[in-house]
Amino acid sequence: MPARALLFAALLAVAGAGLLQPLSATASQTAPPQFSDDWWNPYGAREEEWQPHRLGPTQRSRMVRHWTYLNQGVPEAYRGSKNPFGADFAAVKQGAALYAEHCARCHGATGNGDGREGRGLSPSPALLSHMIRVPLAVDEYLLWSISDGGGDFGSDMPAFGEVLDPAPVWKIISFMRAGFPPGLAP
Repeated sequence: MPARALLFAALLAVAGAGLLQPLSATASQTAPPQFSDDWWNPYGAREEEWQPHRLGPTQRSRMVRHWTYLNQGVPEAYRGSKNPFGADFAAVKQGAALYAEHCARCHGATGNGDGREGRGLSPSPALLSHMIRVPLAVDEYLLWSISDGGGDFGSDMPAFGEVLDPAPVWKIISFMRAGFPPGLAP
């Protein structure tokens, strides 16, 4: 059967089942179409279920920093911060060594949250290999997260600003943005 005939037969079947309903001129002009956002969630969770008071402790810990950033921004000390090193190879290489020394034991060598010391943490270490690619991961957010740690948000992430100056933190960020390339750390 030709493709056009198959398409026509399918449309007839759908129309016959009552799944196609014509819109009247007045209905389409007076009422906006109703859309459901359930397509992404087979379990039927609604937006109101994702409020901080309804989340478990591990989800709440992860979301509160994100909520804070989206609604209040970063603390003043980090506002407008930009990585001065970018993708400079020397900075990425130094960042690899710093990441191996300070981060990999919890976040894993490739940022997948599978480091040996991170296994017992709740919430578990962030999946940096994923997070580094999302729009939220702007320079000022990453500097703030690494420097201040997660204590204010119920996480065991240490505040590396107490042991590292901003330059080494920027190099770690350069390494992460480079995609955790293997073979750079000593």
